[in-house]
Amino acid sequence: MTEEIAEKKRIVKSIRKGILIRAGTFALTLWIVFTFVFGIRIADRNDMAPAIREGDLVVYYRCGDFVNRDSVVYEADGNVYLGRIAGCQGAVIGKTEDHRLTIDGRIQPVQPGLGIYSETPAGDLKAEVTVEPGRFFILGDCREESADSRCFGTIEKDQIRGKVFLLWRRRNI
Repeated sequence: MTEEIAEKKRIVKSIRKGILIRAGTFALTLWIVFTFVFGIRIADRNDMAPAIREGDLVVYYRCGDFVNRDSVVYEADGNVYLGRIAGCQGAVIGKTEDHRLTIDGRIQPVQPGLGIYSETPAGDLKAEVTVEPGRFFILGDCREESADSRCFGTIEKDQIRGKVFLLWRRRNI
């Protein structure tokens, strides 16, 4: 009888050890994935409204290259922002007299839900900007409210945390 109890205790201990090893491996894998490959952020402003609204959960991919129109998470002025790449290296960004965005001299169409290239409370582009190598010109979709490259200037690639990969609406559900 004692041997049976000892055997059961050994089996239970082995099962517990296996569960702990699997749970630890799973936790370590999640930590690695969400530290080096993906990131998570809750939108705390409406810079990208209506595409991404305050309170939405954003998962972003840290690896890879960035191209025009990518939605990205980036750092500027000590804060983290969401924006859309409007110009990559070599692009000339400007505005018309009626505050319409121009890229390489071409007036960009006003898209439904996106504001025109207007002044922000924090700043405005005073002259054309040529995007330097390794830098990006980033604008928020909600042009009237967002702080973006009109305030901070062009953004270095190292300041971009990643490209928006997944969006989970958490408001009004």
